[in-house]
Amino acid sequence: MLLDKIPTTHQSHAKILRHDFATIKTKIFQGFFWFFLLTPLAVTIGILTAFFFLTLEKITYFRFDHSWIIFALPLAGVAMALTYIGVDRLLAYQLFDSEKHHLDLEEKPTSLYGKICRAIAPFIRIPIAFLAALGSNLFGASVGREGVALHMAGNLSLGLGHIFRLEEKHRHILTISGIAGGFGAIFGAPVAGAIFVLEATGLWTRLGYGTLLACAYSSIIASLTCHVTESLISLKSLGDEIGPLPLFVDKGWHFNTTNPMLLLSVALAAIAFGIAGYVYTHGIILGRQLVHKICKPHWLHPAIGGVITILLFLLCGTDVYLGLGTVSHYPNDASTVNFFTDNYYGMAWLWKLVFTLAALSTGFRGGKVTPMFFIGAALGSSLAPFLGAPPPLLAGAGMLAMFAAATSTPFTCMIMGAEIFGTENFVYCALACIIAYAIAGEINTTPPEEKLKELLGVKQQY
Repeated sequence: MLLDKIPTTHQSHAKILRHDFATIKTKIFQGFFWFFLLTPLAVTIGILTAFFFLTLEKITYFRFDHSWIIFALPLAGVAMALTYIGVDRLLAYQLFDSEKHHLDLEEKPTSLYGKICRAIAPFIRIPIAFLAALGSNLFGASVGREGVALHMAGNLSLGLGHIFRLEEKHRHILTISGIAGGFGAIFGAPVAGAIFVLEATGLWTRLGYGTLLACAYSSIIASLTCHVTESLISLKSLGDEIGPLPLFVDKGWHFNTTNPMLLLSVALAAIAFGIAGYVYTHGIILGRQLVHKICKPHWLHPAIGGVITILLFLLCGTDVYLGLGTVSHYPNDASTVNFFTDNYYGMAWLWKLVFTLAALSTGFRGGKVTPMFFIGAALGSSLAPFLGAPPPLLAGAGMLAMFAAATSTPFTCMIMGAEIFGTENFVYCALACIIAYAIAGEINTTPPEEKLKELLGVKQQY
């Protein structure tokens, strides 16, 4: 009887080995497939992001020298809104009703025209988003740049997914890998980029943690490509500007270990960062609702924001709150970079908050994060003298904590802090991110698919 079982055992082992070998071959094939798909995609995203930043830098300095251009902001905003609406109506394969103003890229059209539109729509969105961000920043709207950069990266990935006719799960993996690459290229934080898209959308619960590998690879390649391209075209990113700045200036601040009193100061400041993040996000939501009640036509909303921005510009008497705010026209003016010095800028954070709410609530395109960095860093810098903490440290912590509170992505922000500022002050930055997130609460509770559409720019309306 025992001898009769031996062949069966050998056959069972052989069957297991054949199955394992087939599984290994499948995984190797899949690995090569994703390698050859993600590599050129990530390289393209890195190069595209670098030249996008270069163009933004050029038009920012053009606006510095021609401040009168701000008075054309309402007209420019209306032109951009009409362009977006016109393109959407041209691509739409069914008539719009009162509740639909954009082409839904996840719907499955039946007509040939609808299938064509669904395939080319992501590629058409890329130059439209590019031009909209340039126009918003050129004419002085207080918006960022990362939102549009993510839209371009995500739509490029989505379009490739349709071209290669990937199944829905693989198309989602490709899309979020592209967005991760965009994030890594924008901020020079590839690990944070891999975490961000999964944390922001919540899709890792559905796609699995294996998706992290694709996101990490795409983010690292895009970040390296963007960095190399920026070096070739003599361009400095925000991370390059503030990364080398010491969070502890040499004025008696010498800490080799975590300091309990400084932790208390950071914790108190983090409460303010959390409140500011909550006000920032909900202010945009309430502002959009208010503008919609005042003015029904979506294409007129940017005109309202443009007029408000002009009035604010005349009221404060300076142009430092227009556009990105990462650099300033004059050396000591308020800017994200200058908040890491010992200069005191008072209520600069509040001015920037009002300017940004006026722009983002009325449909100007660009992004939410870059103004968020300005507000958080300015708030931290202004609180430092009252809390007995180094201004550069609270500026860095405020920049990250504001992001964590407003986007509900604390893990991303903690990792980004380590990548930008180093691990020496990780405890302080992590504490600020956690407390600010806890104060603001979970702001975005929409389903994962809706969050993904927001990152692609599909859900934003005029």
